[in-house]
Amino acid sequence: MQHRRAERIIRLAFDYAKKNALNKVTVVTKANVVKATDGKFLEVAAAVAKEYPEVEWDDWFIDILAAKLIDPARRAQFQVLVLPPMFVLSRATAEKILEIVTKAKPKAEEEQEQEEVSEEPVS
Repeated sequence: MQHRRAERIIRLAFDYAKKNALNKVTVVTKANVVKATDGKFLEVAAAVAKEYPEVEWDDWFIDILAAKLIDPARRAQFQVLVLPPMFVLSRATAEKILEIVTKAKPKAEEEQEQEEVSEEPVS
């Protein structure tokens, strides 16, 4: 990915966060495997982030992030995600992930429901 394209995408994420009173941008890559392009994407993100001191940023590997998005308690920590174009999901895939994520229940909630069911009298 060209530096200019990476900077444009990352800057859009930080601008979006700033304009919408969000204070965190998460940069999502596979920089541990795709070191040349995704590593560069992270470098550009670090440089752009310096221009937005009011917006915190962190980075996650895409496979770990996907697992975290299923957990309602963990997904709340993400406000704005920015990914290199190779990770852009199709609309159908994004909708399916959203469906899975919104249907996922916290484990404590599931356990409470199971306890309530087991306490009901049997007629």
